[in-house]
Amino acid sequence: MSTAKPLSRSLMHISGGLSVLIICIAVVAMTATFLQRQEVNQFRQGVGRSIDTVSTLSLELADAQNQLMMFDATNDPDWSRRAQGSFDQIRLTMEGLGEVAVVTGKPRTTDSAVMHLERWLNASGEILTGARTASSVANNEYPAARSSLTSVANELQEIREERRGRLDLLIRGSSLAILAATAAALVGVLLTARHNIRRLTMPLYQLKKMVDARVAGNNSVRARTDQGFSEAVRLAEAINEQSDANDTLRAAQEATIRSHQLAERCAVELASNEGMGTWSSALEVLREGLVLDGVALLVHDDDGSLVIPTNGDLSWAEVPPEALDPPAENRAAEVVAMDLELGGQSVGTLLARKHSGRWSASDAESLDLCSNHLAASLAFQSVIRAARQLDADKTRFLATTSHELRTPVTAIVAWLSLLQEGDLGELSEDQQHAIGVVERNIARLRILIEDLLTVNQLDSGHARAVRTQMDVGAIVCRVIESLKPMADRAGVSLTSQETPCSVATIVQGDPGQMERAITNIAQNAVKFTRSGGSVDLRTLCKGSTVSVTCADTGIGIPSHELPHVLERFHRAENALGLPGTGLGLSIVDSILEAHGGSFHLDSTEGEGTTVTLTLPSSLEAASSPVG
Repeated sequence: MSTAKPLSRSLMHISGGLSVLIICIAVVAMTATFLQRQEVNQFRQGVGRSIDTVSTLSLELADAQNQLMMFDATNDPDWSRRAQGSFDQIRLTMEGLGEVAVVTGKPRTTDSAVMHLERWLNASGEILTGARTASSVANNEYPAARSSLTSVANELQEIREERRGRLDLLIRGSSLAILAATAAALVGVLLTARHNIRRLTMPLYQLKKMVDARVAGNNSVRARTDQGFSEAVRLAEAINEQSDANDTLRAAQEATIRSHQLAERCAVELASNEGMGTWSSALEVLREGLVLDGVALLVHDDDGSLVIPTNGDLSWAEVPPEALDPPAENRAAEVVAMDLELGGQSVGTLLARKHSGRWSASDAESLDLCSNHLAASLAFQSVIRAARQLDADKTRFLATTSHELRTPVTAIVAWLSLLQEGDLGELSEDQQHAIGVVERNIARLRILIEDLLTVNQLDSGHARAVRTQMDVGAIVCRVIESLKPMADRAGVSLTSQETPCSVATIVQGDPGQMERAITNIAQNAVKFTRSGGSVDLRTLCKGSTVSVTCADTGIGIPSHELPHVLERFHRAENALGLPGTGLGLSIVDSILEAHGGSFHLDSTEGEGTTVTLTLPSSLEAASSPVG
């Protein structure tokens, strides 16, 4: 159980201490201000009034003496009245000298001043009655009264200076007290902050070191939980818990990665070859990857079950069916089995043996992933066998059908020839027309049979190719010559152009197949060009290649149909009303591929089509043999 103090409590203590210091500073400041104000009030109330009293008496005394001098000089009764009023005012002001005596604390000086003022008043009264002159009073009693007032004023000045000194001392003391309290607060704050910052930052620094160490690959390091505030301790504990969870997750991820890598190696072995040898190598990869004592594959096919082991020992595989279960973690089972299913159908069983009988979750995942690849491989091999058998059946069917159709067609052509030549009697005009229709349709049927035979031979690799030197230009001329009547009947201009070449248009290949390819593209051009249009065949030489280009002004091919022109039996939607099998361009492409050449088609609907056949000038450049 952690005994670390919470950071919130420490912050509360710091806040409380600072509050106390601030209150102390405020009390000191208020006390100093109160004392200063009290001193100032005392100064104003006592010394201030006393100085005012003495100053007023000095002024009144001077005014009265001047009035006496004027009366003595003029004997004007008005000056006498003024002087008498001044005497009354001086006596009234003299009453304040009692307070002055209290302020100075020296009543003798004040009593002396009162006495000299009384003497002056008496002498001044004698001036008014004519008993004395103003000059005698001005030389005797007046100076004595002035001197006594000056002595009182001096004492008051000394008291004022004393009070000012006390006030300055009080102000300096208050300032020093506030400064000392502030300094104490700052020192306390700094010390407390330093202590708490260390308690806060040290755990964070330790946490950073722990994180850096884990990033560097040291996953065994853990955060310390014996220092810092309780919040830092709880954070360290949470990070440790998260680290443990991450380690567990990492271990699971690494196990999953190993399982997938092992399954991928099995898939690579299965994809490298075909047959039982490939399965045996895949099983060997699985056995080595999981350190198994044995692994075998039971293949289910139409002929029964076939056992494919990784070695010759199959005695361990003779286990009662009820003992074959999928592996489970921490459950003892020496031999386990995984049913290989694809599409809900069992295609085999994977058997695995481990003497310890302890299987981990990673083992189970690896077996499951590998069993999926094995099931897919078994199913794929089954599909491949079925597809090959179907292709062989198709080839035999096409070959048989084509040959079987040739015989009656040949017979029909022979009998049509006899009829047309009149060997069987004269024919009427209608009969001649009917014979012509039959002849045209027999020609179409022969073309279809020849196309089917050609496609079948190209697919099966049985097409007989005669490798010889052939002149592409001469082949183009023969094609033009053979198709000229067809073009004339359709009202189409069929022309040929040959670009001069530095070498003759000679290539190696099969002249018959090449003539078939050029005939197909030229025949299509004539067939799909309206009357008044043109078809132009051009032989070009460029580098080490010879090309034949067939350009027409026919109906063209819709843009969305262009990707499908090489598909067998495919016909464009605008050509469905015209005769054709949909095999011509496919045959051309296959012939060009066999000669190492290329086929290219450009077409715009309503404007025309351009087909380019490109051949290498030497058959050595071809990627595959002819036929």
